[in-house]
Amino acid sequence: MYRSLQLAFAVLVVGTAAVVGGTATQHVASADHADLIVEKIPVDASTFTLEPVASGFQTPLWGAGAPYTTRQLFVADQVGRVTALRIDGAGAPHTFLDVGPDGADVLVRLKTQGFDERGLLGLAFHPHYRKNGLVYTYTSEPRGHVPDFTTLADDAVREDDASLSVIREWRVDDPRRLDAVVDPERSRVLLRVEQPQTNHNAGALVFGPDAMLYIALGDGGSRDDEGLGHAPGGNGQDLSDGNLLGKILRIDPLGTNSGNGEYGIPTDNPF
Repeated sequence: MYRSLQLAFAVLVVGTAAVVGGTATQHVASADHADLIVEKIPVDASTFTLEPVASGFQTPLWGAGAPYTTRQLFVADQVGRVTALRIDGAGAPHTFLDVGPDGADVLVRLKTQGFDERGLLGLAFHPHYRKNGLVYTYTSEPRGHVPDFTTLADDAVREDDASLSVIREWRVDDPRRLDAVVDPERSRVLLRVEQPQTNHNAGALVFGPDAMLYIALGDGGSRDDEGLGHAPGGNGQDLSDGNLLGKILRIDPLGTNSGNGEYGIPTDNPF
């Protein structure tokens, strides 16, 4: 599936406490939420059957189609592999990109016990992929490079397994071929953002109709957007310069007017 940027709408029922007869009771907002949808959605009698088209993944979390390509689906696995599948079932799947230890080897070493929210978290094809062969990934990578953005002080104690969220650009030599693969030696880093903790990394990458790249960044981890590396009130609410956590970024991957010169900042960005 090729995802467009999705917006989630939540209806919050806010309770207010009042004292009645000396005891606290909970009052729910009085709106009739059943009537928020004025035109009722009819129940359809259609039935659907699910059929597996591929297996062998460990943690598949993203699927994308290359622009102008209807014959393939590219599945990103958190452990670092992107697999190209033929939608029509013809031909065997093949590894399109591997950023793990057996490939480009840019990922952090993921935990083998329990859960891990780091890894290969996003994949997007440039709208002109068939001409320029450009592919973008969101990966969790080891510290060692100076991040472009951080919410931690220079002398702050870093967690041992904390990482950098990195946006990379990769190139495919012949993107029109169904057996095309990414050159693991040809990547360019657009952006590095330091993560205070290992969880809440988000990772969605989507190109909009404006050919800009939209990047979803989590709040930095821990819980309740609090703790080391979290601004008062939460990173998601902090619009100060330099705090990219808890935001959706909009960049021009082919531009150069950013602080590091590796991407562009559109002049019509709202913040």
